[in-house]
Amino acid sequence: MAATTFSLSAGLPKQHEDISLLVKYFLDVHQRDHGLAHAGFELDAIELLRQQPWPGNVRELANVILQALLIARGATVTRTTIVRVLSRKDMGSFPRTMSKHIAEVLAQCH
Repeated sequence: MAATTFSLSAGLPKQHEDISLLVKYFLDVHQRDHGLAHAGFELDAIELLRQQPWPGNVRELANVILQALLIARGATVTRTTIVRVLSRKDMGSFPRTMSKHIAEVLAQCH
């Protein structure tokens, strides 16, 4: 089993080169823990993530990735998807985000 190691002690603002590793890691975590299928991230989407200041560090990035996956619904996450997530005033917690996603899916079924 191969492992990727990177230091989180300096915080994300100083480690923008690690963003693509963290994106891959959180894609796998969200797929495993929440059953969210994904087709990956476009390079432009990852580049936009690299440009962000990330004052909330890793948890904030993980939340943005989760919300992007919920919006993309199994498709490739695009730069537009990331812009949509980042432009929200209230990024919300996972339960609130998941509840909103479930309501959207149920509305489409009726």
